[in-house]
Amino acid sequence: MMLVDHEAQEVFPYVLRKYQNAHLVMMKGIRYITITDDAIQVILDRLQRERADFKRTVEYYDREIQGVEYLLTGKKRYYWSPDNYIVEPVYAEQ
Repeated sequence: MMLVDHEAQEVFPYVLRKYQNAHLVMMKGIRYITITDDAIQVILDRLQRERADFKRTVEYYDREIQGVEYLLTGKKRYYWSPDNYIVEPVYAEQ
């Protein structure tokens, strides 16, 4: 059962009286009242998938930051993201 926070807090004691193995889980601002361990496993799997997606996003930004930081060394004048490959610029005077 999905509820907003105040509704879940209000209803949970009644659910717990009827189902002793009930759990109250909060994820992304939504409270879930679960009765079975399978429901807990579904929430856990979803959180693990979202964590993996977030980890990939952080790794992407880390690569981008390292590339841009390399510009500060003075050894390179341009940076092209490996994910957005563009041929390096050729200047007319060369």
